[in-house]
Amino acid sequence: MARWPLAAARSRFRRLPVAAFFSTGPSSHGCPLHAELARRGVPAVASLALYSRIRAATPPIAFTFSLLLAALASSPSAGCTVLAAPVAHAQALKCGALAHPVVTNSLLKLYCALGLLPFARRVLDSGAALDVASWNTMVSGYGKSGDLAAAQEVFGRMPERNLVSWSAMVDALVRAGEFVEALWVFDRMMFEGLKPDVVVLVSVLKACAHLGAVERGRWVHRYLETEGVAGRQRNVMVETALVDMYCKCGCMEEAWSVFDSVHCLDVVLWNSMIGGLAVNGHGERALELFRMMFEKGFRPNQSTFVAALCACTHTGLVDEGRHIFQSIRRHGIEPEGALRLPS
Repeated sequence: MARWPLAAARSRFRRLPVAAFFSTGPSSHGCPLHAELARRGVPAVASLALYSRIRAATPPIAFTFSLLLAALASSPSAGCTVLAAPVAHAQALKCGALAHPVVTNSLLKLYCALGLLPFARRVLDSGAALDVASWNTMVSGYGKSGDLAAAQEVFGRMPERNLVSWSAMVDALVRAGEFVEALWVFDRMMFEGLKPDVVVLVSVLKACAHLGAVERGRWVHRYLETEGVAGRQRNVMVETALVDMYCKCGCMEEAWSVFDSVHCLDVVLWNSMIGGLAVNGHGERALELFRMMFEKGFRPNQSTFVAALCACTHTGLVDEGRHIFQSIRRHGIEPEGALRLPS
């Protein structure tokens, strides 16, 4: 189990001059200070210093710690936040704030965001107040970190599950490459009577794409069209997943139909369609779309150029490929990885 860097952090922050960060005084009784603490993106040391001012003015409450932990989670300095997180945890524990699930959940989210999964697990197993969101955070945290076994273990222990629980488990399986099991878990979720949202359906579409399960993917598409799934409107992520699934299954007309129906395009969706056309033998059409992307005012990224060069490769357009490669730096992109020419 990882050790908590409390001594070093406490020593460091004890020496910080509070007045150097904020001019608001303790006479405010915490209200303006709470408002300031609610701001996102401030340095972790400033958030801790501000917490010290609040504590000097009035006994901290659960709301105080929720704001503090949220502020730390949005801190621009991850290294400093790693030191600040256990200090905030110790303060919340000392003040009894972990008797409130909202504080526990904020702490779990912070530790998971920082990749400190052993610390988050210690909170989960410590007897702090939990709710279904607490368990969901751990399943998601383990899944995103690649620890599928731990995600499955926590999921299996959950006293209750909701849609987010199942969605997090499906996502963890997809991330781990367990696509067949991901679809099986999704089927179990449906059997439980839960109506899927766009988040879990995106994961299902990713599994279908990797398995080449086009009929299952078409079922998801029909479900999205007929069930009025909340959040589908203007959700480019689900449209991109549909395009990617159809492209990987070789169903280019269906992929194009989805792409052509989207009103709020983004660069990832353009890349999926260009790349899908390229690998399915439609290189010239892919390059037409590549040029259209510029005409529409979209800024390409490295993946865009990889897809365009792939189209040139499949169509034998060597001169076009050289021209595209030479234009990369003009768009502020430094060739690397798949874009780097051999020396």
